Amino acid sequence: MATVPYWVQAITAAAALLGPLVAYAIAHKNIETTLRVARRQTTSALDVASKQVHANVVSTNRQKWIDALRDDLAAFITESSTARARVASGRISASELYEIAKPMILLYNRLRLRLNPGEEDHREVIETVKMILQDIRASNVADLEERVAALGQTILKREWTRVKQGD
Repeated sequence: MATVPYWVQAITAAAALLGPLVAYAIAHKNIETTLRVARRQTTSALDVASKQVHANVVSTNRQKWIDALRDDLAAFITESSTARARVASGRISASELYEIAKPMILLYNRLRLRLNPGEEDHREVIETVKMILQDIRASNVADLEERVAALGQTILKREWTRVKQGD
C-alpha cells in the first residue's frame, strides 16, 4: 500500500476543515448583503408610502378647504344680495338690518380665518367683503358681490389645480 505524503494529508485535512468555514463566511457575507439591501428597500418603501399618505392627507384637506370656501363665499353673496334687496325696499329698521347682518358678519369672519392675507387675491376678497359689510346701502354693492365671486373663482380654480397635481 502506498503511503500518502504527510504534507498531502495536511493539505487534505486543512481543506476539509477550511472548506466549510470558507463556505460559512461566504454565506454569512451574502446574508449580510441581502439584509442590508432589504433594509434599504424597506426604508425606501416606507418613505414612498409616507409621502403618498402625506400627499393624500394634504389633498383631502385642501379639497375640504375648497368646498368650505366655496360654501362660505356663496352664502356671503346670497346673504348680501338678500340684505341689499331688503334695504332697497326701504322697509327695514336698524334692528332688522343688524339681524340681517349677523350671518354676514359670521361669514366674513369665517372667510377671514380661512383665507391667507399673505396672498393678494385672498386679501382682496377679505377687503371687498369688508366693504360690503361696512355699507350694505352703497350703490356699488352688487358690483362688489360680483368682484367677490370672480376673485373666489380664481382662488378656487388655482387650488383645484393644486389638488389635481397632488401638491
